[in-house]
Amino acid sequence: MTLRFTCINIILSDHISDVETPSELAGLADIPPDQLQQIVWQGAGCTVEEYIRRVRVREMIRHLQTTDASVDEAGFLAGFESEREAIEAFLDESGDLRRSTPAVTRTSRTPRVPVAV
Repeated sequence: MTLRFTCINIILSDHISDVETPSELAGLADIPPDQLQQIVWQGAGCTVEEYIRRVRVREMIRHLQTTDASVDEAGFLAGFESEREAIEAFLDESGDLRRSTPAVTRTSRTPRVPVAV
């Protein structure tokens, strides 16, 4: 993993609920969109859009495992516009649809803390 990709990952994680497009992420990272695409492809092996979605799913999982947030709240906190979008992204990213759902993820969580939305 390169330092530039690490920096992009930090920026995206810090702004996950605000970043809606690759252009917005490029603006926050202060680099041209085509350079951002190249860095993300080399670091994650996917497009910027796919990477943003992956990071949102990871953030949603973190909220499900560590807070009392509902699936809808966890998805919103991770930047998804609707519960349906969040669940579809979660299922797409999880691979085995029979064993990994938001509910299964919640049962594997660490001690919960209340969430303020």
